[in-house]
Amino acid sequence: MQLGGNAIALYANFFRVGHNASEFVLEFCQSYQEGGEERDSTHIVARIVLTPAGASELHALLGDSLDQLLGQRALSTQNNRY
Repeated sequence: MQLGGNAIALYANFFRVGHNASEFVLEFCQSYQEGGEERDSTHIVARIVLTPAGASELHALLGDSLDQLLGQRALSTQNNRY
């Protein structure tokens, strides 16, 4: 897979998911406290619409990646013990 010259990376720290019978809607947001005020601000930076099959594939890919990451951390922790 090649990235296009106009590909951008966006930071998200808050997520919302909605669905109906034919699609899943994933919203990737930035949430932060504005200007020292007590009020939180949340802005949607990207919205992705997937079919149920696409959502299932994404779920499997994220699960595999998390399993690998957590497995690597567990090995690292075991190797750092005396």
